[in-house]
Amino acid sequence: MSNLAEQIMRNVLGRATTAEDYRQLNEMMAALPPEIATSPGAMYELVSRMNFLQQLDATIAQAGREAQQKIHYDLPARIDDAALKAMLKVRDTLPVDAAHTAKKLYFTTALGTLVIGIFCCCAGWILGENHVKAERAATHAASDRELGRCVDAATGAFVTSARAGVRTAPIRNETVRNDLMVCGAEYADRRAGNG
Repeated sequence: MSNLAEQIMRNVLGRATTAEDYRQLNEMMAALPPEIATSPGAMYELVSRMNFLQQLDATIAQAGREAQQKIHYDLPARIDDAALKAMLKVRDTLPVDAAHTAKKLYFTTALGTLVIGIFCCCAGWILGENHVKAERAATHAASDRELGRCVDAATGAFVTSARAGVRTAPIRNETVRNDLMVCGAEYADRRAGNG
């Protein structure tokens, strides 16, 4: 380090050179050509830059120490705050109380049972109606067949006895009419579902 640099440091910065100043100035001057090392303007520029870098390093170190102290000082409060926020978030997802949960469960169960009941009733009604229709059709067909047999029996006996003269006393018209009325009454009774 040159005497010029020491003199600039004393006059401009108002302090004596330190071991760190010597080291930094020697590193900077080793990278410069010899003509610039003897120039007072270049030397002033080197000293001012070296001082700026030292102040910048000191400021960064001080800020780092303060930030670390602040982190250590604020850490318990930050941990408590984060734990409280997490607990509140979990609490907000929980039900208000057991009665509230039971009411929701009962309501959901009742609504589901009602929907399933309505569906099953509709399906049962449709299937039952089809079954009843089929049975009614079979009953009506059987009733029609029985009516035909009854009418055939009532009229057949009259026609046969009148034609062949088999009976000594032929069947009278009133008897045939009564037999046909009985056939009609049985038919109506079967159609009504009583037989």
